[in-house]
Amino acid sequence: MIKVHENPIISLVFSLFFFQPLYASAKGESAVARHKEYLSAGNYLAAYNSDDEIENSQLRALFESIDLSFLNREQDAQRVFEKRKIAEETENKDEIVDVESLERSEAIAEIVAVAKNRRVVMLNEAHHISRHRLFAKDLALALRRVGYNCLAVEALFKQGLDALNKFGFPTVSGNGFYTNDPEFAYFIRAAMRSGYALSAYEPLKYKSQAERERKQAENIKKILDDDPSAKVFVYAGFAHIRETFDSDTPKMAALLKNEANIDPLTIDQVGGTPHLDRSLDDSSYHQVESLIGDAPSIFRNKSGEWLVSGRYDGAVDMTVYHPRAKFIGGRPGWLVRDEGREAVLVRKPDKELHEWVNIKAVVANEENSVPIDQYLIAPHKAVATLYLPEGEYQLIAEFQNGQQRFMRQIEIR
Repeated sequence: MIKVHENPIISLVFSLFFFQPLYASAKGESAVARHKEYLSAGNYLAAYNSDDEIENSQLRALFESIDLSFLNREQDAQRVFEKRKIAEETENKDEIVDVESLERSEAIAEIVAVAKNRRVVMLNEAHHISRHRLFAKDLALALRRVGYNCLAVEALFKQGLDALNKFGFPTVSGNGFYTNDPEFAYFIRAAMRSGYALSAYEPLKYKSQAERERKQAENIKKILDDDPSAKVFVYAGFAHIRETFDSDTPKMAALLKNEANIDPLTIDQVGGTPHLDRSLDDSSYHQVESLIGDAPSIFRNKSGEWLVSGRYDGAVDMTVYHPRAKFIGGRPGWLVRDEGREAVLVRKPDKELHEWVNIKAVVANEENSVPIDQYLIAPHKAVATLYLPEGEYQLIAEFQNGQQRFMRQIEIR
């Protein structure tokens, strides 16, 4: 069993700062090692069920929230995350917004217009929110059209990047941890098809958070130094994109800005994402929510200044405000509306109607690849709606007893 000091602050620091190296190095009989073994076999439901074995409550909640997002139960993931108050280390400051002075822009168009004249764009994510990866995918494709050619992803391990380049597609537990999310893998697939060179800038060995931030910045600076024509889209977690030296541990973006003498375009989407518990929403979100509409939005005042969430005010350039999710047949509207995907209804096996069953679609002839989509069906619910692009897929069911069963092969044209 994993044993971590139960002090919540120490536990939080452990969970967020050392999560990926902990997972990469897990061996033996530990709960994390068993989780890794299940996930390496592509058994997402068994991995999720094994979370109960993790002794530390904060770490267990972090695993649960992430596993639920992998299973496309994003509301449940948020509920676990919010209940345990696994929040980032910055405060949510109260903010008074002059709403009448704001002009709304479609987020990707606004970002691209500014990014044309920069060498580096940085976007953050919350690690349990899959919609952030879909937005990152759409932004990456738009940036590719204006010359961005390198995608630097915190979630990739160095050896995982080598495997990705070897096989040409994301594999379960083969490239990183967060990349096991179907939406993250779909983002990476789309980026590779569009011609991005991928880079893994996250160190897996460091003794402190300060060393981690410094090494991240050094690795990104090396990309820029090695290729003067490189235009880099950096995808990072939470506060790494803060440009200010306003804490004892300067973040990756601040260090890169100082050492490389560049001005990255830094974009927060964590502070602009609504919570299930509305009391946890950023104060600015409540004030602009009625203006957001149905698409991710950016706001600018009459002086030309972008609105930034209270969590990141003064530390990044802009915040993307996401609309509150609406669900269609159990699936979020942001997924349903994603272009190029077709809805496929898959019925749960009658024999397991009263059990939790995960239905997943994996690309035919790809060994151990991350599913294109999957959905965990609750007991007494019979149907999952998967959203798939063109291609041939194997439909596979995962059961609570740990078994997996091939259902059938389908083709989407």
